[in-house]
Parts: sequence; C-alpha cells; structure tokens
Amino acid sequence: AGHNLKIEVASGISALGVDNKAPTAVISVEPATGLCPLTVFFDGSGSTDEGCIGIAQYEWYLPEISSSIISTNVSFPYTFSCDLVTDSEEVITVSLTVTDYHGNEGSAADSVTITKSEESSNGDGCL
Repeated sequence: AGHNLKIEVASGISALGVDNKAPTAVISVEPATGLCPLTVFFDGSGSTDEGCIGIAQYEWYLPEISSSIISTNVSFPYTFSCDLVTDSEEVITVSLTVTDYHGNEGSAADSVTITKSEESSNGDGCL
C-alpha cells in the first residue's frame, strides 16, 4: 500500500514519488529454548525500513496463545507456563508485523521450544 507524494516547486514543475518498499521485520528471541516456566525476551529493534521513513508500529502475535496482538512494543518479555506443554516439548510460533509510516508492512516469524522437566511433568512439582 504505497502512498503518493506530490511536490510542486515555484517554477511549476512537479515531481511524484512513491514509497512502495515494505519494511523488513527482524525478530530476536532470547532464549529460544528452555524449561518451563520460561521467560523469553522478544526484540524487533533490528527491523528496518528501506523507504527511510521509519517503523511506525510493531504487532507481535503468538498464535498458539491468542488470536489477538500480544504486544505493540519494540521489545517485551513473555513467560510461557508449563500448561502450554502438552507433551514433553512444545514449539510455539512468534510472528512480528512491522508497519512504516506509509502503511507498508513486513513480517517475520520464529519459534520458541519449551520443554517440561521431570519435576514439572505431573503439574505439582513433585516427582
């Protein structure tokens, strides 16, 4: 969804420019694997906009957790509980959509692998 920009100069000559370059979403996940409960830090600050107008909005999704936006911050922590792990291991997808100031969008996806320890497998922390 590029937007047109019309510039008129005093001589009557006009120029028309279009920002049709989508930004590039980049996700950093730290740590990407671990035992539940696991706090993961998601960071989208590596995202760029070749159109040189900047990133206006960040939308983070965890489809296995919620159909809604989880966060609109550039970075945020999220704690995954053991309730999410149905077997011994669960892979959770994270996606980021970035939007520049002209409405162009770019997306990226990554994953987090959460494992239950022997102690947490029965839910009460007892062996």
